Amino acid sequence: MPLDLIFKKAFWSLAAAGIAYLLSILALTVPSIQRNALYAHKVNPTLFQNLSDVEQFGFLHHQVQPFTLTTPDNETIHAWHILPLHLYHEHQEELVDQNDFGVKTSESVIDTVAFKLLANDTNAHVILNFHGNAAHLASAWRPAVYDQQLGLSTPERPLHVITFDYRGFGLSTGSPTEAGLTTDAETLLSFLTGLTPNSAPIHSARRSLSIPPSSIILFGQSPGTAIATAVTHRWTLTNALPPFKGLILVSSFTSLPRLLDSYSFKGVT
Repeated sequence: MPLDLIFKKAFWSLAAAGIAYLLSILALTVPSIQRNALYAHKVNPTLFQNLSDVEQFGFLHHQVQPFTLTTPDNETIHAWHILPLHLYHEHQEELVDQNDFGVKTSESVIDTVAFKLLANDTNAHVILNFHGNAAHLASAWRPAVYDQQLGLSTPERPLHVITFDYRGFGLSTGSPTEAGLTTDAETLLSFLTGLTPNSAPIHSARRSLSIPPSSIILFGQSPGTAIATAVTHRWTLTNALPPFKGLILVSSFTSLPRLLDSYSFKGVT
């Protein structure tokens, strides 16, 4: 092939790549596209993964109790309650013999074996996970993180893990927004503690647990750190509710503009 044709093809290839890159940057100025790029919630493996089949993610039969909650703006949030291994083995027969085991609503999940083990133990602690963007609560390395957290549990101080998908992620309904994700987290915390963000007791018609906030640890990763921090701020400072046991942030950031200034996609762009 003549040298000039090679250079011509190389020129147009580079030009096409440059135009594509420029168009993608301009597209990010459109709010809906920007939101999808930020949350990446459309990357949803639940299209081919069954989140009720927890054994495919490395958990034991009935070790994970799936449940749903309804937010004040009528979105449905999908969550998992994962038992530590020592509790699972101690109550394995009772857990496995649950004939009606499956995804429960927040109203009925309180009566399951796993939630009774949590609610009736004053020494029990909870780690509430706020995952990062894309996929669902059991994607990639997330189950390994839950296993590491469960490894800290002891018979004297059982540690339960609860994780959930924000609206628009996994099996949860709706579409993510900053305010919406905070609402999702507050709904789950209200269910766990029996407290509401306006400092009033939860509505009597709605069942909840009564876990003290001092027994709950918030664990946020990447974008989840922003949600966990926002909820902690609103819970303790805005609403003057009792503080949580702790707040753990992994791969956090100070602001989105500063994050984007240094962001590299797989080291390429």
